[in-house]
Amino acid sequence: MSEKTMMRRTYKYRCYPNLGTRKRACGLMKVCARIWNNALAERFRNFDAIMVAKQENREPPKRVSAYDQYRWIRKRDHPELRQFYSKTMQSTLAVLDDSFSSFYSLARKGHGDARPPNQMRWCDWFRYRQSGWQVVGKDLFLSGVGRFPMRLHRPIQGRIKTVTIRQKNGKWYACFSCEVERSAGLCRPLCVDKGHNGKSLRQKYLPSGGSDPEKGGTDNDAVASPVDARGGSDPEKGGTDNSGRGLEEPARGGSDPEKGGTDNVRREDEVRLRGGSDPEKGGKVTIYLDDEDLFLHDTDGRAIEHPAFYKKAAERIALLSERMARKQRGSANRRKARRQLANEHEHIANQRAYWLWGLAREYAIRFDSVTLVTRPSKPVIQYAPDEKTARTLCDAAYAKFEHCIKCKCEEFETELLIKDRTTWQQEKANLMELARLEEVERLWRATKRAWKSRNPKRLQSLARDCERVRMRQS
Repeated sequence: MSEKTMMRRTYKYRCYPNLGTRKRACGLMKVCARIWNNALAERFRNFDAIMVAKQENREPPKRVSAYDQYRWIRKRDHPELRQFYSKTMQSTLAVLDDSFSSFYSLARKGHGDARPPNQMRWCDWFRYRQSGWQVVGKDLFLSGVGRFPMRLHRPIQGRIKTVTIRQKNGKWYACFSCEVERSAGLCRPLCVDKGHNGKSLRQKYLPSGGSDPEKGGTDNDAVASPVDARGGSDPEKGGTDNSGRGLEEPARGGSDPEKGGTDNVRREDEVRLRGGSDPEKGGKVTIYLDDEDLFLHDTDGRAIEHPAFYKKAAERIALLSERMARKQRGSANRRKARRQLANEHEHIANQRAYWLWGLAREYAIRFDSVTLVTRPSKPVIQYAPDEKTARTLCDAAYAKFEHCIKCKCEEFETELLIKDRTTWQQEKANLMELARLEEVERLWRATKRAWKSRNPKRLQSLARDCERVRMRQS
């Protein structure tokens, strides 16, 4: 038997709550935002007191923790919170505590991008931990909120730890953070059942080990049923046992061959990757991230062009932006136009994320060792020679690809080594010099136009710009 390790995996499902459930969920989000703002203001006051005490060489006060701020959610002090579930409000304080801990850690290290959490007018999420939720069939029941019908496009695997409800662009999503077992040395892809063509969405799922035992659910600490959230329906009720099939027959989401479709269920030795060779070969590969012509190329002979998702949808984005600009601010038509523009941007982001995650997964399965030669993405975009190149680099999302390949290599236990490009410092100097020359040329053209038009205020402004360029150069 191979050694078992645990890892976290999140399953995200689209939800379709009714009007009453949406109103109660929005009310809970407003309460979470108010709790966040009150606790954040207290933390800012505590942080200022600590800094003042250090400057005056006296003992600083104790740093505020999440437990110290429970008075903001104590129901005997705040009667208006009695209708809301206490674990959800505790989760809000826990997330704020994690954010402040990350800020303190980065600030102590002198990180330039360290920023504290911000105040929020609207909290677009709320979270349930340990209890207060229950999965019955394809419905999610939340204490104090109501029923969230879900589109279960694949079964939930593992032990559910937290349930998070998110709202984005008028759409509702349920995110299940599960703890799953991973066999050391195995690179089996996550998959659904072989005949998952919509039939399993009507099967009866048992409560997934995280419901409230006081309401008839199962206890989160001890799940006695052999069929838990990792599997599908209950075999005693006529359903299929999906608890172990995912590790025996990895499926790639195809149709049912018994009904005339194609069998897309392939084992590891039958998987063929796009543009690659036999996955049994293994070995090492080095990935080089390019700038202009290609997205990346590697030592295995693959050369991948830029995805250009945003470039293909630029005309649609421009049309929707123009429509929104013509609408009156604060009107219902402007909100509708803004929603259409946001949905288009979300569609492009989903396309890009799907493509990047798939590409990173292929490299993690295909090779035993992956070396990624990269360079910081922000300066390359900042000092891009023209707008077209900057848009292409933004659409490529090199930083997100680096994050994706880190996660996939950790999931499939593939060795990953990230190195900076050796010529990066010289490339950065060349980009900065090119940007400086272009800025000087732009200022020279603007100065000639201002001199012809006899505009003294414009000339004074350009003189200040030239001084800033000179100081930046020195």
